[in-house]
Amino acid sequence: VLTKAAAAGVTREVESILSGRTRSPMTAWRPDLKAGAIIRLIDDRDELKRLFGRPAPGSQKAINIGPWPDYFRPEGREGRVVGVSEKYRAYRVSGRGMNGREMKMIWPFDACILIVENNSGNPPDSSDDSDDSSSDDSDIIGGQRSFFDLS
Repeated sequence: VLTKAAAAGVTREVESILSGRTRSPMTAWRPDLKAGAIIRLIDDRDELKRLFGRPAPGSQKAINIGPWPDYFRPEGREGRVVGVSEKYRAYRVSGRGMNGREMKMIWPFDACILIVENNSGNPPDSSDDSDDSSSDDSDIIGGQRSFFDLS
């Protein structure tokens, strides 16, 4: 089954079904989520817009990515956690953009589905990306919030 899934490019989905892992969004903030965990954004575009436009539960600050052009399709995308942002109650994620290039993003926890948790304790990058400072502007491009940190 997994061989056929790999050939079809749906290995993770099939593994998740076989293992009984849930496909529900995260309901609690996990500041201890280790770098290397794999998360996916929910599939509902309108709900994603709503979640990105308001502060995540327990946060005072929304990510506010601005208007979403029709070609911008983040829903259902997967990424690898590289750190957390306490200020936004969000995960810093590395993934592939629509053009195939690697991009860094920030996703509110309740817009995410945990796919694979990294329990190895060996993150791919050992730097601490946690940030409680109010001067964090690494997710701002040209003075405006952005889904992608292109810097």
